[in-house]
Amino acid sequence: MRMSNELYDALKVAQKIIILLAAFYDKVANIWGLPFGSQIQDTCVAIAAVLVGILEISSLTYKNDLLAQANEGEPIGEYVPNADVVEHEMDEGEG
Repeated sequence: MRMSNELYDALKVAQKIIILLAAFYDKVANIWGLPFGSQIQDTCVAIAAVLVGILEISSLTYKNDLLAQANEGEPIGEYVPNADVVEHEMDEGEG
């Protein structure tokens, strides 16, 4: 499932707002005796969990698409270290 960057960012913000509102309403409901405090909190947490799943699927799809694009064309060969890179041993100084 691929989505635009704007939609992805908006869903991430929405997820955080939903969790924030869930915690806020639960605490205010306990203080002021408002109805359905835990039910509203549980519903918000469930909605946020679904958003986490959707965002994770989108992220994995995006990463897989990038990997597929990187692997198109010439095959990737073996890693050959740069000949200009020289490894140095650390001298153990005197105590």
